[in-house]
Amino acid sequence: MKSTVRRSLTTAALVAACMTGAAAAAGAVPEDPPQSGDQLATAYPGNVVTCVEAGLAGGAISVTATVGDTYITVTAVPAGTTVTGIVVKGGPAYNTYLPTGLGALPWSNLHPPLVPSGNPAGISHWFACGQQQTTTTTTASTTKTTTATTTATGTTTTPPTKTTTTTSATTTTGTSTAVTTETTTAASTTTTTATGSDSLAYTGFSGGWLAALAAALLIGGVGLVLVPKLLAHRRR
Repeated sequence: MKSTVRRSLTTAALVAACMTGAAAAAGAVPEDPPQSGDQLATAYPGNVVTCVEAGLAGGAISVTATVGDTYITVTAVPAGTTVTGIVVKGGPAYNTYLPTGLGALPWSNLHPPLVPSGNPAGISHWFACGQQQTTTTTTASTTKTTTATTTATGTTTTPPTKTTTTTSATTTTGTSTAVTTETTTAASTTTTTATGSDSLAYTGFSGGWLAALAAALLIGGVGLVLVPKLLAHRRR
């Protein structure tokens, strides 16, 4: 009976040892949550190799850093790039650093979570995640157009034009008739062209036959005066 009990205990111990060895060989995660060892970092169990797996926006980017066995110091990031996080893996867990907690560059002494000894684990791998900055350009255009138009209108008034035409006619009876025609042109704001005429005004009276009659009478009168004198002279 005692031999049977001893065999059972020995078998159980062997099984437990085998299970512990298998778990260690498989890299089982400790039951206790990992400790980041840095108030600026958050520790997560397991392993990640991409930004998507780490829950960070963007993709892997290249940064300027000094890397040792345990610590990393980041001194510069690409221009126009926003860093979304830095992952440092070591041991059975990894630390995630967010830029909101890191502040201004440089970011010094980044490391993996702590191991049971209380020290940071050695770095197995690390990577930085980020995305391109979006720049919005606003162009303000102001156009001011001022148009000043001044129109000056002058009006030239032409005074009334008075034209006087005098026509004289002489007859044999010694009577002189003067005909005066007076024309007044009203004032106008437009250009007025005055046209003059050298022709005498037509009165409706033709004196040609009177002139012939006067000439005949004159000749007859001269004859009446001269004929008696010639006859008297011959008689002498």
